[in-house]
Amino acid sequence: PGVAICLDTEVKRAELQNVMDKQEPPAVVHAMISERLSSLWEREETIAVTDTITSTSWKVRLESRDSAFDQTWRDDGFDWLVIASRVVLPEEGKYPSDIVVLGVNPEAHEVYGETVRANMPELRVLYKLLPGGSFNWKQRQFQSGDDKDSHIIWMGDSIQERLMMWEAAKRSRGRVLCGGLGMGIFPQFAMSFPRVDSIHVVEMDPDIISLIESTWAKSPWPRRSECSISRSPIEKFLQETEEKFDTVYIDTWDALTFDYLPHVNYLKELARKTLNPGGEILLWGYDLMVRLALGQAKHILSRREYFLAADDSQLKVLEREQPLFHKMISWLLCHRACSADELYTETYRLATSWKKDLGRLSLDRLEGDPKPF
Repeated sequence: PGVAICLDTEVKRAELQNVMDKQEPPAVVHAMISERLSSLWEREETIAVTDTITSTSWKVRLESRDSAFDQTWRDDGFDWLVIASRVVLPEEGKYPSDIVVLGVNPEAHEVYGETVRANMPELRVLYKLLPGGSFNWKQRQFQSGDDKDSHIIWMGDSIQERLMMWEAAKRSRGRVLCGGLGMGIFPQFAMSFPRVDSIHVVEMDPDIISLIESTWAKSPWPRRSECSISRSPIEKFLQETEEKFDTVYIDTWDALTFDYLPHVNYLKELARKTLNPGGEILLWGYDLMVRLALGQAKHILSRREYFLAADDSQLKVLEREQPLFHKMISWLLCHRACSADELYTETYRLATSWKKDLGRLSLDRLEGDPKPF
């Protein structure tokens, strides 16, 4: 039902489809998006951080937004027309460093936890072959010479990714810093808006930089010359740069999980010093991760006595594996008779303000690792 409600007007949908059917060049489609449809997509309102928990006091938030970061901004939008926009993506093939890029066109797509069935343009998925792994192009299957995994999904051009990046792109303006190159979609989206002057992308993986730069060299997209790329971990770049930006968009974590919030908050604070006056920080999936943290608070309340009985060994493992969850349990142990609203309020405070440098944003939890609960 949400999909049907959020589809844009049939007139505008048909208008864009007509352009696509005529196989117009990318510049025409980009112009349509930025000039003729932007009135539908430039909404300024913000939505409460979550609508899944019916309590009041935990919904304490910024008066509107602070000087740099609106923590109530949501990027889980449904501007479906953006799916039809053409972007330059790597072609199918085997690339250096055991990268395999495949075109996929699934019948069903997972979008914000819901299954959506629709006829969509072909998407791209980037896989990383593991030692001993290979890809049989005739059978279009990954193969391995033993029982080990042959590959991992490294990154992809999913419907949800496009929707979320478009929300960030349409909010961007001026000189933009983008943390994480991915498949190179966000720069193309953002540069389709005239109010974005330029984009500098910071990416730490040389193989990804090489892949995307070679792809763009073969098929330059509109305003490509105004997008630059440098190699660095985003943490190091934010700490060392003297440059200033009007928008900082960071998307360097590999999953939407509340476990990453301490590090994302750490990045948020590093990014503040890179902003021009009036600049803004945008963080991929931030509101979704905060809502996941609030969902964990609900889970804690449902098993309050169980978590109140946690012993020291469980807490030590929890502190190492899930530091934010550990903070929540530790607070509960000090406030055993707290109300639901009090726990939600503290969870929201921790999720949006507690910061910790977690190092590489991958928890690397191997199969068989001890789990505290």
